[in-house]
Amino acid sequence: MIERRRLTLKTVRLRHARHYENRLGEMNAVYRTAGADAAPILRQFDREWPQIKAVHAWAAQQNTKSREVNALCRNFPIAGATLLDLRQNPREQIRWLKSALDHAVDAPRQKAVLSGKLGWAYHNLREYENALIEYRKAVRLSRRLGDKNNETKLRGYLGSYYRDVGRYGRSIVCYRKALSLSREIGNTQWEGVHLGNLGNAYRQLGYYKIALNYYVKALGIHRRQNDRRLEGIRLGNIGLAFIGLGKYKRAAVFLHAALDIADELSDDKNRLFNLGNLGTVHQRQGKFDEAIGYYDQALQVAQKLGDRRYESFWLGSKGRAYSYLHRNEEALACYNAALKIAQEIGDRRYEGAHLASLGNHYLLTGEYDRAVKLLTEALKIAQKTGEKQAQAARLANLGAACERLGQKEKARKYYSEAKEIFATIEIEHGKQVAERQLVRLNRD
Repeated sequence: MIERRRLTLKTVRLRHARHYENRLGEMNAVYRTAGADAAPILRQFDREWPQIKAVHAWAAQQNTKSREVNALCRNFPIAGATLLDLRQNPREQIRWLKSALDHAVDAPRQKAVLSGKLGWAYHNLREYENALIEYRKAVRLSRRLGDKNNETKLRGYLGSYYRDVGRYGRSIVCYRKALSLSREIGNTQWEGVHLGNLGNAYRQLGYYKIALNYYVKALGIHRRQNDRRLEGIRLGNIGLAFIGLGKYKRAAVFLHAALDIADELSDDKNRLFNLGNLGTVHQRQGKFDEAIGYYDQALQVAQKLGDRRYESFWLGSKGRAYSYLHRNEEALACYNAALKIAQEIGDRRYEGAHLASLGNHYLLTGEYDRAVKLLTEALKIAQKTGEKQAQAARLANLGAACERLGQKEKARKYYSEAKEIFATIEIEHGKQVAERQLVRLNRD
């Protein structure tokens, strides 16, 4: 009798969990195609989210002998991919995806999808080695299965991996392969995503007009598909390209349009980016108080999301605005708070960035020995993390600090190394600046 009651209880719980997995899939599908009407779907999801988490937690605790439980666990992250991306932080995503993979022993196609998603979650945490391991596993499995639809996504993930470790040429090759594959199989959504990613790679190389061309093509696809979230992301990208071109009024127009869509969709992650980037627009225009206002709004969203990484990032940006205003105590407070968060969460890239910001602050205030010490620490981190662009920038600033200390040979060495790296990663503007510093140094 007791065994029968246990069986009945498990059956009821299984049905309950299956109901919420189906609800998650239904809401995710509707949200993706709802366009301007997506906000009510997200509100409904938020109401059901606690129950979805509860049934997932129950399913994840079950053993892997039940095919029904296995199917449930591995389907949750796939069925609700877009909505979960909006509401889960990367650590929670990793827990769900690892559980799903544990229950995917007899489902190789889904295993490949889940490994790719796990790689992307690691990627978002800057855990690049773990990300690359998962991407490669997923690519091998997808190619063996002939799953080109998943392979095109994975090629895009690999492109983003190489972009973020500073290997831009390899990144562009991956994105082009991904774009070609998406066109071959007629996957228009991912064609738009890969066009946008190519724009991101060229923008980071300083080719802003080429980036704009890719963004505009991607935007057209997203609008034809009525994909408001991707439309908003692409409008934000266009805003960033105009920042790079120095066209700040146009940048602000696109960033505000992107922010409107994020507000419409209750998409706090993209609200965070657009508010912060509007701060950057105002900072570049010398409107530092307005910039600080936007950074404060971005920080509020980051704290609401519990996103300490972007809290650290926008604190650093706020510090730079204070530096320009010569409000040195407030600038240092922001830099040190940002650095502390980066160290607490183990984000070496942001740790290096904030050490560099502190070094640059002391360079501006004439404390050159302190600048050299901090920039040297920041350079060592960039060398460990493989960030080529950051290495070049820090070498150039070390050159400036050493030059002001009268250490011309050291300055020449740092400028030369910066020029070489900028040339290798094809950032022409950085290369030209380093060349001018060398010419001036040799002339003096």
